[in-house]
Amino acid sequence: MSDVTDPRVEGWPNGVSVWFSTRRAVEVLERVGPRAVTELLRPLCDAPPAALLVGSSSGVTRFSQARVVSIVRESLEKLAFSSRPLLIDWPSHAAHVAGTGDLTVVMSFLNSSAPAVNIDRVTATQESLHEAGHPYRTCGFLLLANGGAVLPSVAEVGLVDRPLPPRPYLMSHYVRHSPLKFDFAYLDRGSDPPEGPLSCDDLADALQPCRDLPPILVGGGIKNANQARSILAVPGVRGIAIGTVFEEEPQRAVAIIDSVTS
Repeated sequence: MSDVTDPRVEGWPNGVSVWFSTRRAVEVLERVGPRAVTELLRPLCDAPPAALLVGSSSGVTRFSQARVVSIVRESLEKLAFSSRPLLIDWPSHAAHVAGTGDLTVVMSFLNSSAPAVNIDRVTATQESLHEAGHPYRTCGFLLLANGGAVLPSVAEVGLVDRPLPPRPYLMSHYVRHSPLKFDFAYLDRGSDPPEGPLSCDDLADALQPCRDLPPILVGGGIKNANQARSILAVPGVRGIAIGTVFEEEPQRAVAIIDSVTS
């Protein structure tokens, strides 16, 4: 973890974060161009999220990761947010790090099929960001199989199949057995998996806290305020991330954020 002076960073990943790298966002960026991003983000002015997570764009859009982060930053500056969201650069690979967000997430795939390579990559990225003076946080990322399309950079690490393996305390197992020190962990339940989203009871089992478990951010399949509140009530969960609902129904995303923050 690097030294960070932005006070908003200290409270994150608490609350609701919004993924910008949704299908609609990429489609608008490709078809209309940067000017459309401001309008895409405008509904969030009514209920500012804790953060905007700009996922890696490499191989998805003609715009580079650095350019996408810059476009989102320019749009945020044009909008009248009562509290401007933290802009987080979340690349899926070290080569895609933009270093232009308020914070960069260095992601380690907890279920990697090549843990030594994964650890070397994360360490090299941390060192590079530290030398450049860019603030960063290190994340342990656990992706459940969801039957949907997965970026090659993510799929190559392997997925945790559903139903969950008969191992109690799933997230604790992965986090505790990694030599890396994580600032937070992310569990992606998958967006619209055929078997339905992971129940809160199963989620509680998977995230069974232990003394050294970092804050947990949960994403995937969160479509309404009731789901959001139920997930945030699970012990160990500090925040949630929404993407598809923002892509399809921005006002519902606003309602989710408002219900959590009000």
